[in-house]
Formats: sequence, C-alpha cells, structure tokens
Amino acid sequence: MDDTNLVADRFVAGDVFFFAGSGISYASNLPSAYAVLEHTANVFLPISINNKEKKDICARIQPEVFYESIIGMTQTYECLDLWRSLYKFEQEKHGLLCSPNFAHLFIVEYSKKNNLPIITTNFDSMFEQACDFLDIKYDILLPTDSPPVADSTVLSICKVHGSIGNMKGEYSPDTLWTTMTQITKVNTKWIKYLNALMAKKHLCFVGYSGRDIDFFPYIADFSKKNEVKNIIWINRFNGDYSDIASKVCGAT
Repeated sequence: MDDTNLVADRFVAGDVFFFAGSGISYASNLPSAYAVLEHTANVFLPISINNKEKKDICARIQPEVFYESIIGMTQTYECLDLWRSLYKFEQEKHGLLCSPNFAHLFIVEYSKKNNLPIITTNFDSMFEQACDFLDIKYDILLPTDSPPVADSTVLSICKVHGSIGNMKGEYSPDTLWTTMTQITKVNTKWIKYLNALMAKKHLCFVGYSGRDIDFFPYIADFSKKNEVKNIIWINRFNGDYSDIASKVCGAT
C-alpha cells in the first residue's frame, strides 16, 4: 500500500487529529505571518535600514523575538496593530472578503464527527467561522486554559498561540501569544496533552512551518517514541522549511 492510500485509510478510520498553521488560511485571502512581520518592520525599523536589509531581518528572525524587542522598546502594543488584518470586523470595515475555505470546513466537520480537538497556532477566526457556517458548537481554548476533557460535547478549538479576539469576539492584543517571554515558557500542560494525544491518534500537520520554538521541538522528540503513532504532514512546497521539519520527525 502506498503512502496516499495508507493516509486515506487513517482518515476514514477517524484516526487523525489536525495541527494547523497559517498556511491553510492563505486561500481565505488572509496574509501570512511573514507578510504581517514584513509590514511591521517597514513601520518600526529605522529608515536608515534599506528594504533589502529589512527583508533579510524578517527572513532570519523568529517573529516572537522581533515583537518582544519592539514592545520592550516602545512599551506599547502598537506593533501588533497590523494583526488586526486577521480580525473579521476590521476586514468588513475595509470591504475585504475573507471566509473559511475548504480546509477549514473539512477539518471542523471531521474533528466534530470523530470527537477530536483542533490544534492551531493561528490567531485568525476561520475555524470559528467555519463552525458557525456548519452550525457546530465549539469552545475556544487559549494557552492559559486547561486542555479539553475527553468527553467534551462540543468541538475544542485549541489556539495554542492565542487569538486575534477575546472571548467576546473583540479585537484584543492581550490575547496574542507573540512575545518571546511568553512563548519560551514551557507550557507543560499543553505539551503533555499533545504527547498523550499522539499516542492515541496520528498527528496531521497542515499549513504548518514547524518554526515555532515552544511546541515543535517537543513534538519532534515525541515522534521518536515507540508508543507515539506516525505523523502525517501535508505540504505543498518541496524543500521549504516545513519540508525539512517533516523529515526531522519522520513524517509521512
């Protein structure tokens, strides 16, 4: 049996849970994290730094390091304002059409049907909007929350890096898990939860780069344990960072 058929059988059996990155939202007309970082750099870095240097900085730097530095220097959250582009009501105010795509709808429907959580590093509300469209009840769980319980009757959307909006759906930079001081803290309860889940189901990465420093290093370590099921990685671009990361954890 080839890899495609093997993965298909795992999906049909409900034996897969999803870990989604920002790549799945490109088709929803949302900017990439890199694009937001690049625009922020153009605003906040000194004009003495030319555009090529700014691009090089954005390509090399961990985004959380950048934002932590800017927040530390300015003592405000102003550098996070461009993340408003992910906020539904901000999009509507500017006449932008951003809506859940097939990936969001499929992952929501599949996860609810198989009583599985969705893990995502995304700040946007595409999964929430997909649930509203499909009339599926859900809970949003943030990094400071406890992981979902196994017998939950609603779909758990676990936004492990935070969310663009607070629990009232209002834009709030306080809910973004973007600064290095936050993201370098070992979030033990969520790491343990992922490890336990990986022992029961196949983890499927989709639209995910593997560049974060608070989850992927632990996931890569878990992948080498005998009791953990094989990882599946859906990636459109051979040779990019996620392609390299997929090989680190021996993903199909």
